[in-house]
Amino acid sequence: MIAVRDAQVTEMAAGRRASFIDRMVVHLRTHFPKHSEKVDEPTARRVIEYGITQAAAYGIETERDVCKFITLMWAFGHNFDRNPALPWAAEILGNQIYLTGTERIEALYAAAKTRVRQAVSRSGEE
Repeated sequence: MIAVRDAQVTEMAAGRRASFIDRMVVHLRTHFPKHSEKVDEPTARRVIEYGITQAAAYGIETERDVCKFITLMWAFGHNFDRNPALPWAAEILGNQIYLTGTERIEALYAAAKTRVRQAVSRSGEE
């Protein structure tokens, strides 16, 4: 029988987290190049760490879902979930109708895309 010590499990988890953060830095720099050029890498990594923590507080824990949460943070601001100008975000994140983190992030992501489309549409009308 193979025994795995708690320290080994912790080390493996830390390695997965570090790998995720590395991939998120690349993701954000690829998809948000203008915003990313204003943010140095250590700051980007701190924002990603903060996003992981915030996502977990809402029960959002899978890599895919956390990636979406951090993407929304990058697009709408690091406190988008508490920004009074974005009440839809807090409403969705606090709504108990969503039983899983995946349901919650999917609703949040859909609402964000709708808001962006509306803003683009309005800017084309002016």
